[in-house]
Amino acid sequence: MSRPEDGLFETIFNQHSAVMLLVEPHSGRILKANRAAALFYGHSQAELGTLAIQDLNMLSPEEVMHERNRALDAHCNHFIFPHRLASGETRTVEVHSSPIEWGGSTVLFSIVHDVSARVAAEQNLLQSESRFRTFFDDAPDAIFVAGVEDGVIQDANLAATRLLGKDLRRIRGMHFTELHPPEQSAQSRQNFHEHSALSATSPGRSIEHEVLRDDGTRVPVEVSAHALEFKGQSLLYGIFRDISERRQLEQALVQSEERMRLAFDGTNDGLWDWDLRSDSVFYSAGWKRMLGHEAHEIPDRPEEWAKRVHPEDLERVNAELQRHLRGETEVYGCQYRLQHKDGSWRWVHGRGKVMERDPAGRPLRVVGTHKDITTRKQAEFEEQRLVADLEAALSRVKQLSGLIPICASCKKIRDDRGYWNQLESFIREHSEAEFSHDICPDCARRLYPDLYEDSGS
Repeated sequence: MSRPEDGLFETIFNQHSAVMLLVEPHSGRILKANRAAALFYGHSQAELGTLAIQDLNMLSPEEVMHERNRALDAHCNHFIFPHRLASGETRTVEVHSSPIEWGGSTVLFSIVHDVSARVAAEQNLLQSESRFRTFFDDAPDAIFVAGVEDGVIQDANLAATRLLGKDLRRIRGMHFTELHPPEQSAQSRQNFHEHSALSATSPGRSIEHEVLRDDGTRVPVEVSAHALEFKGQSLLYGIFRDISERRQLEQALVQSEERMRLAFDGTNDGLWDWDLRSDSVFYSAGWKRMLGHEAHEIPDRPEEWAKRVHPEDLERVNAELQRHLRGETEVYGCQYRLQHKDGSWRWVHGRGKVMERDPAGRPLRVVGTHKDITTRKQAEFEEQRLVADLEAALSRVKQLSGLIPICASCKKIRDDRGYWNQLESFIREHSEAEFSHDICPDCARRLYPDLYEDSGS
């Protein structure tokens, strides 16, 4: 080891702002400390001269000795230690220690840097990256990270390996176009560049695409991509959501609705499906045919129904419909008249139900049917007319009317068949009157004159 010039070394040692110590390598005793060391540790230079390095270092004496020996043998001259200050506070220090010749013996010249803030930041970063990696790998949707410049996938999560049926080593290094079927490469490249052009603060865009699994099968996905800058590199990360189940449900719904519409088209019933979000109504071919129209003659607008409702029925029908939309009834049901293409009125039985509401309870979709009940209504009206006629006829039965021939002498009455009947019999047969027999005063005087003479009246 070369011996430093004593004067120059002493000047640098004492005046330098870095913490410097001279340490006896075998005992660990601090031989000399500069002013910067006194300021850092909170001990005076004289006090530091009475301490050993293990009084500052919070590692065990054996560990401290081991590290000193490594520095002495020049196997290592860089260490990270926890050091205790005079206040009891612990600081993380980075120690660069090398053997030098000083005062005729070999000592360890140690330069100490406080790296507590840096180490804390590094630990926070590691924890943050660990948390992010946990979130990244535990995310249910597949995530791919690719460089904007070369389009090469740099990272992917566990969901991505399940989606593609490939392990992570095979995914890293793939070009993004290899995620999709070959015939979709051009569209994939265009989508990639459009997403890359977005700034890191721009909202992501979602598109539906397909990915190609390792076994050759295709999986429909919804892709949401976002641009970001990380460590000076432009990246694009895409979130791929498997929508196979949603596609199957949508297809099943389409098929179910198609079957239902075909079934209704083969009957005299009409189907209507009102989407309140777009304020449009699907009217089935049967619904339009019920009113004498071809399928193309009635647009899918609510007013096409409203303008055909009979003016006398419209207020009542709307009131029933609004009650159901407010949730006051389980189903909507009403009988009313709709105008036919030829101008006549057709009676229908309208039924419907809210099939979808938003979180606030507002209706979003109502589905229902119209059944032509004109024939039944006409039968009901005819029945009502007959009943009214019958009641009127019954009200006239038992009533005496017209010319009634009465004998001037015996007061018998001749009926329609020419027979002469007692007055009581005739009235009883032709009315609902009941009789009680009495005698009037004139007849009493005529029939019983003696009674009236005796009484003097």
